Amino acid sequence: NETGAALLISLVPFCANPMEKAALYLQVCSAYATRGDWRRCEQHGKAGLALLGISLPIEKNEVKCQIARDLARYFVQAFLPGVVLRQRWSGDIARTRLIIMFYQIIAWAMILGDKYKFLHASLRLLWLCEKKRGDLETRCISYGLFVTFCVKNGFWRAADYYMSKAFVLSEKSSHEF
Repeated sequence: NETGAALLISLVPFCANPMEKAALYLQVCSAYATRGDWRRCEQHGKAGLALLGISLPIEKNEVKCQIARDLARYFVQAFLPGVVLRQRWSGDIARTRLIIMFYQIIAWAMILGDKYKFLHASLRLLWLCEKKRGDLETRCISYGLFVTFCVKNGFWRAADYYMSKAFVLSEKSSHEF
């Protein structure tokens, strides 16, 4: 509720490091997404991601430019695997997980709203999970979100391709569809 979100926001100045602050913003972002307040969800998601060094575009033209960059990055990674080295999660795993959780919440929040913002969040999730070789469940969820975008917009072949990838991964994990 509004009081809980306000309380969490009031705790931000007392946090010692950016990761703790970002974790509070993640909870606030999630609360607003659950309530259906997409604007505030996005606003607090942007603030939390900024603490993690990630810029979340809000304006329509910025979002479209980021989609173009994300598509280019993803296609280079997908079709020229030798150019972009895929990495296992290393270094700051907690930071990467927080970033992924933000994008999952933002994608679900935008699913019925702005299709460009939903596509951006889905592509960013897909790219993060592919590049960082995230855990199986996270990759399944990222594929599922992208499949949702594809189905919603009539990209049936892409939806079938990514759903197949998700099912193959789900068989290897405990994640159930």
